[in-house]
Amino acid sequence: MANETLEQQVAARTADLDRLVQELEGLSRKDPLTGLHNRRHFDMAFEHQCQRVKQHASHLSVLMMDVDHFKRINDDFRS
Repeated sequence: MANETLEQQVAARTADLDRLVQELEGLSRKDPLTGLHNRRHFDMAFEHQCQRVKQHASHLSVLMMDVDHFKRINDDFRS
C-alpha cells in the first residue's frame, strides 16, 4: 500500500516536471515582448526541415527579413 502511494506521488510529480519543462521550452523560444518566435526557434525548426528535406529528397526555400533599428523599437515598447 505504501509503495503504491509513493509510486503515485512520483508519477504525479514526474508529470508536473514534464509539463514545466515543456512550458520552459516554449518560453525559451519566444520573445516576451512581441510573442514572436526567436532565433532559437528558427534554428530548431530549420534543422528539422533540413532533415525532412534529406529524407524526402525535396526542396527547401528560406526567406529572411531584417527590421532596421529593431532594438530601438524593442526598447521603446518594453514593459
